[in-house]
Amino acid sequence: MATTETSSAAQSITNHSKIVIIPQMERSVWRFRGQAGHQDLERFLQDLEAALAQRPYQADSERATFLWSNLGSEVRDEFACQGVDRGDKNALLEALRDTYGNRRPLSSLSLAFF
Repeated sequence: MATTETSSAAQSITNHSKIVIIPQMERSVWRFRGQAGHQDLERFLQDLEAALAQRPYQADSERATFLWSNLGSEVRDEFACQGVDRGDKNALLEALRDTYGNRRPLSSLSLAFF
């Protein structure tokens, strides 16, 4: 009788036990709005690269979608005016650096031409 109780207890434990898989926490990336300056762009790009490094299995188009989802509406509008392909991660990164990467004052930029 003890073996019957033991086997039913083992079945009860087996039927109710669950395997829990805890996924690796994704690194969060704050939304880049393009208003704070060059240092914020660099921090955003560092956070973005760290987050993408945790996703080595993703295709470039999925990475571009992830990047696009972390851009503010003003940045998206600017890229739409420039005709930047939102499905191309490299084009988005280049446009970010070209558009928001250099925040020197106009007087400093004009001196660069002379």
